[in-house]
Amino acid sequence: MLRETEGDRKLLETDFASFIRPVFQAFFDNKNQMLRLYKAGLSGQILDVLKEYFHFDEIPDMVVNGGDGDGASGTGETINMEKYRMAYRTGGIYSCLLLWFSHDMRETPEEMTEIAVSL
Repeated sequence: MLRETEGDRKLLETDFASFIRPVFQAFFDNKNQMLRLYKAGLSGQILDVLKEYFHFDEIPDMVVNGGDGDGASGTGETINMEKYRMAYRTGGIYSCLLLWFSHDMRETPEEMTEIAVSL
Protein backbone atom coordinates (compact mmCIF):
# COMPACT_ATOMS: atom_id res chain seq x y z
CA MET A 1 0.00 0.00 0.00
CA LEU A 2 2.75 2.47 0.90
CA ARG A 3 5.04 1.45 -1.95
CA GLU A 4 2.58 3.06 -4.34
CA THR A 5 2.67 6.35 -2.44
CA GLU A 6 6.35 6.66 -1.60
CA GLY A 7 7.51 10.22 -2.01
CA ASP A 8 10.80 11.71 -3.06
CA ARG A 9 13.46 10.81 -0.46
CA LYS A 10 14.85 14.36 -0.61
CA LEU A 11 11.53 15.62 0.78
CA LEU A 12 12.17 13.70 3.96
CA GLU A 13 14.65 16.35 5.08
CA THR A 14 13.43 19.41 3.19
CA ASP A 15 9.64 19.09 3.22
CA PHE A 16 8.61 16.46 5.74
CA ALA A 17 4.91 17.29 5.32
CA SER A 18 4.99 16.36 1.63
CA PHE A 19 6.79 13.13 2.44
CA ILE A 20 4.59 11.99 5.34
CA ARG A 21 1.18 13.07 4.05
CA PRO A 22 0.93 10.12 1.61
CA VAL A 23 1.42 7.77 4.57
CA PHE A 24 -1.58 9.20 6.42
CA GLN A 25 -3.58 9.31 3.18
CA ALA A 26 -2.83 5.66 2.38
CA PHE A 27 -3.93 4.55 5.84
CA PHE A 28 -7.03 6.74 5.65
CA ASP A 29 -7.92 5.36 2.21
CA ASN A 30 -7.79 1.88 3.79
CA LYS A 31 -9.45 2.95 7.03
CA ASN A 32 -11.61 -0.14 7.55
CA GLN A 33 -8.70 -2.52 7.06
CA MET A 34 -6.42 -0.46 9.31
CA LEU A 35 -8.97 -0.32 12.10
CA ARG A 36 -9.56 -4.07 11.84
CA LEU A 37 -5.82 -4.66 12.03
CA TYR A 38 -5.57 -2.37 15.06
CA LYS A 39 -8.55 -3.95 16.85
CA ALA A 40 -7.16 -7.44 16.19
CA GLY A 41 -3.95 -6.46 17.99
CA LEU A 42 -1.86 -6.74 14.83
CA SER A 43 -0.83 -3.11 14.44
CA GLY A 44 2.76 -3.98 15.38
CA GLN A 45 3.23 -5.03 11.78
CA ILE A 46 2.74 -1.42 10.75
CA LEU A 47 6.06 -0.54 12.36
CA ASP A 48 7.83 -2.88 9.94
CA VAL A 49 6.01 -1.21 7.05
CA LEU A 50 7.08 2.23 8.27
CA LYS A 51 10.69 1.12 8.65
CA GLU A 52 10.61 -0.07 5.06
CA TYR A 53 8.96 3.18 3.89
CA PHE A 54 11.67 5.23 5.59
CA HIS A 55 14.38 2.84 4.31
CA PHE A 56 15.60 2.38 7.88
CA ASP A 57 17.62 -0.78 7.21
CA GLU A 58 19.43 0.89 4.31
CA ILE A 59 21.06 3.52 6.50
CA PRO A 60 24.69 2.41 6.81
CA ASP A 61 26.45 2.26 10.16
CA MET A 62 29.14 4.86 10.71
CA VAL A 63 32.30 4.88 12.80
CA VAL A 64 33.20 7.88 14.91
CA ASN A 65 36.01 8.50 17.40
CA GLY A 66 38.51 6.39 15.42
CA GLY A 67 39.06 2.68 15.99
CA ASP A 68 37.85 -0.26 14.01
CA GLY A 69 34.19 0.50 14.58
CA ASP A 70 33.21 -2.75 16.24
CA GLY A 71 32.49 -0.87 19.46
CA ALA A 72 33.81 -3.76 21.50
CA SER A 73 37.53 -3.02 21.42
CA GLY A 74 37.21 0.27 23.25
CA THR A 75 39.17 2.00 20.49
CA GLY A 76 36.18 3.06 18.46
CA GLU A 77 32.53 3.69 18.87
CA THR A 78 29.96 2.81 16.27
CA ILE A 79 27.10 5.26 16.19
CA ASN A 80 24.88 6.57 13.47
CA MET A 81 22.92 9.63 14.45
CA GLU A 82 20.93 9.42 11.22
CA LYS A 83 19.79 5.91 12.14
CA TYR A 84 18.81 7.06 15.63
CA ARG A 85 17.03 10.10 14.16
CA MET A 86 15.11 7.87 11.76
CA ALA A 87 14.26 5.37 14.50
CA TYR A 88 12.91 8.20 16.63
CA ARG A 89 10.91 9.66 13.76
CA THR A 90 9.53 6.26 12.73
CA GLY A 91 8.53 5.41 16.30
CA GLY A 92 6.82 8.77 16.66
CA ILE A 93 4.82 8.33 13.47
CA TYR A 94 3.90 4.81 14.56
CA SER A 95 2.70 6.07 17.96
CA CYS A 96 0.66 8.80 16.27
CA LEU A 97 -0.91 6.20 14.01
CA LEU A 98 -1.87 4.05 17.00
CA LEU A 99 -3.46 7.01 18.74
CA TRP A 100 -5.25 7.93 15.50
CA PHE A 101 -6.55 4.38 15.20
CA SER A 102 -7.73 4.43 18.81
CA HIS A 103 -9.80 7.51 17.90
CA ASP A 104 -11.29 5.65 14.91
CA MET A 105 -9.25 7.87 12.58
CA ARG A 106 -11.47 10.91 13.11
CA GLU A 107 -8.77 13.34 12.03
CA THR A 108 -8.15 13.85 8.33
CA PRO A 109 -4.81 12.98 6.70
CA GLU A 110 -4.17 16.73 6.44
CA GLU A 111 -4.74 17.18 10.18
CA MET A 112 -2.49 14.22 10.96
CA THR A 113 0.21 15.68 8.73
CA GLU A 114 0.01 18.99 10.58
CA ILE A 115 0.29 17.15 13.89
CA ALA A 116 3.30 15.12 12.74
CA VAL A 117 5.10 18.15 11.34
CA SER A 118 4.49 20.18 14.51
CA LEU A 119 6.13 17.60 16.78
